[in-house]
Amino acid sequence: MKATLIVLALLSFGASGICAQQLPNERLTDVARQLDVGKTIRIRSDSTLVSGAYLGIDRDSLALGTGSMQKFAVAGIDALWEAKSSAMIGTLIGAVAGGVVLGVAGAADCPSSVPDCRQLSSDVGAMLGAAGGALVGALVGSMVTHWSRLYSR
Repeated sequence: MKATLIVLALLSFGASGICAQQLPNERLTDVARQLDVGKTIRIRSDSTLVSGAYLGIDRDSLALGTGSMQKFAVAGIDALWEAKSSAMIGTLIGAVAGGVVLGVAGAADCPSSVPDCRQLSSDVGAMLGAAGGALVGALVGSMVTHWSRLYSR
């Protein structure tokens, strides 16, 4: 009797673990439902990469706007990525580069006979360079897109 109960308990525990795992189609559907309509995405379906505006997903297909609406079978989608802007990375790189360049240039522009000139010029140059570099970096970074994988079978 005890052995039977233990076997039944193990079988039910194993079955509940199997039932708790999501099927690939369910995972993809969950990920896609969190996307905003119109978001640029890329999918790999049947070894083909396709990019376009996300239009929605239902039980069997994902719709992309690629000039016209195309539907892709959910079962055939191997991976999904979303497009992201690189504006934040560009801002950081621009701020550091601009601050260092103008900070060094400001310090180098001072005559040695003027006390505290190097420190003040270096500080002002670094602040102005960081601000200008951040703006330029943000503009350049916003034009650069990178892909972030959201789903892979």
